[in-house]
Amino acid sequence: RHRRLDGTEYPYMHIDARYEKVRVEGRVVSQAVLVAVGFTNEGKREMLDWRVGDSESEETWGELFRQLKDRGLKGLRLLTSDAHQGIVAAMRRHFQGVAWQRCRVHFKREILRKVSHKAYREVAADLVVVFAPSDRVECLHRGEEMAAKWEARYPAVAKMLREGLEDCLAVLDFPEHHRRRLQSTNMLENLMKRLKKRSRVVGVFPGRSSCDRLLGAQLVEVHEEWSLEENPYFNMANVDLSAIPVRIRAAA
Repeated sequence: RHRRLDGTEYPYMHIDARYEKVRVEGRVVSQAVLVAVGFTNEGKREMLDWRVGDSESEETWGELFRQLKDRGLKGLRLLTSDAHQGIVAAMRRHFQGVAWQRCRVHFKREILRKVSHKAYREVAADLVVVFAPSDRVECLHRGEEMAAKWEARYPAVAKMLREGLEDCLAVLDFPEHHRRRLQSTNMLENLMKRLKKRSRVVGVFPGRSSCDRLLGAQLVEVHEEWSLEENPYFNMANVDLSAIPVRIRAAA
């Protein structure tokens, strides 16, 4: 957690958060546990940092990003996360020139929450069609067709497709055999489930420091497990990320 990071490059990073009940000044409040996982230029995954904060604000994410940079984080080309406003704002400030991949799983879930049970399967099938091409222009074209199809019945779905789909397509600039693992934070969601099992035993943490220590111990354990993996998480053989174009979309 406090180790220097400038001994290697981390072209990819995934970030996510979960909330825990913590006693603060005599009251039980919800606290965000922010987690950052990096992937080295050899394809190995590492636990980079975590912290407990009041919320997923631009300030709390910005503090984590600032600390990573102070420890020597370099070479970052793509950051994958959900579309939380605090994350996006902090990333635009601290990682200018880094592409952002909006988690496709979160994006699809948000759209499907906006439709009725009756329309659920058809909308889900339409999303599969939208994301099927490996061509950005074709994905956007299909997204517009889907938006037009559902606009009268679900204007919120059409709006989300038009405003958010392009942020889900950053992976199309990256190696094809990396895209499945880059397009979502599913790996981190599995990690969060491990944290949930640990925190469930406690219920309410007596303070931020105890939450940090207990969950931090679990994250260190995961980091050590990853260090023993024989195969890299990403196959980086013959991969030249320097040739990838920089496409930075303005923050919404």
